[in-house]
Amino acid sequence: MKIYLNLALIIFLSIVFFQPAFAAQDSKLGFLVIAQDRGHLGNKDIQVIFDKFSEEYRANLVFVGRKYDGIGSEYSEHIKNAISKFDPKKVSKIVVLPLFLSKSNYILNKIQKNFSAYNKENFEIKWAPS
Repeated sequence: MKIYLNLALIIFLSIVFFQPAFAAQDSKLGFLVIAQDRGHLGNKDIQVIFDKFSEEYRANLVFVGRKYDGIGSEYSEHIKNAISKFDPKKVSKIVVLPLFLSKSNYILNKIQKNFSAYNKENFEIKWAPS
């Protein structure tokens, strides 16, 4: 379990270091970090790193767990709230940063399948690789 968290943190940090050039070109860019809910301690580790990231960039974090089952499920409100926090006057494009080890993760696949239903403001959405 700890190795997965460490790998996720390494991936997140690598994205953080490579995104500044991209973000500097587009001032209306926002980031939505979607991470698997790992309980209080696991989420706290990700939150600490995310807080540093969000000091420099418009970003929101959402945790999604195994009980996510599409629109109307337990975690769907968290996703909707995270997207709604972006001000359409300041953000036109959202880059989704999935903190999952594999693009074939069943939770991530469900989120991607339903994601357009959460995008009420019609932001341009780009997905970073897992």
